[in-house]
Amino acid sequence: MFELLRLWFMKQEVLQAMVLLFGMVTKLVSLSVTYPYRVFQTGMMDGLSFSQVFQKTYNQQGIRGFFAGYSLCVLRCVPPAGFMFLIIEFVKSFIIYNFALG
Repeated sequence: MFELLRLWFMKQEVLQAMVLLFGMVTKLVSLSVTYPYRVFQTGMMDGLSFSQVFQKTYNQQGIRGFFAGYSLCVLRCVPPAGFMFLIIEFVKSFIIYNFALG
């Protein structure tokens, strides 16, 4: 997803703030898709089956139960992911400009 965002804005100069934002958006999307799986995984560690975890979570907390702790996970995971993408892009551009072959 990061590459899609970067290519979409390739017409203009990609600023460091945009790279940081793209990295954070990418992590937010991936976290939103995979977070309910983490809830199931944690519940299944107690020896319950997938359907038992689903029924127990849904009956006790509803749909919100599949995203319990999501906001704290976002605050913990999203900012470092943005900086990671920023560092990777910086190192990549440094290598290309300083050690380009040809």
